[in-house]
Amino acid sequence: MWVVDDDPDDLTLARVRLRRCPLVRDVVTVPNPRRALELLSEPGQVPPAVIFLDLNMPSMSGIEFLARLSMLTFDRRPRVVAVSGDLRGLDHPVLGSHPDVVARISKPLSDVDAIRALRDD
Repeated sequence: MWVVDDDPDDLTLARVRLRRCPLVRDVVTVPNPRRALELLSEPGQVPPAVIFLDLNMPSMSGIEFLARLSMLTFDRRPRVVAVSGDLRGLDHPVLGSHPDVVARISKPLSDVDAIRALRDD
């Protein structure tokens, strides 16, 4: 499982909360969406089963990340949980129609939201 977020505090909180979830084995934090796409593009890279993706990042929005993710080919596509501190961002039309997006949750990530998002996928 990956968490892609530019905010170090949000990364730490997500890592702590997700590690408490019985459905989670490992949490990798990636503080830059461009770096996450580079890692996903590496030959032989197995994508995570789930990516918790912040929608509001300065270097690349979560919506742009999803567009670029769509161009990558995987044997098994990662499921994406869209995360935002701005509730209006969670209503973006792309999130409702993107096949990789399985859930939308608001920040800060809670234990209950994390478990619900992982179970609903």
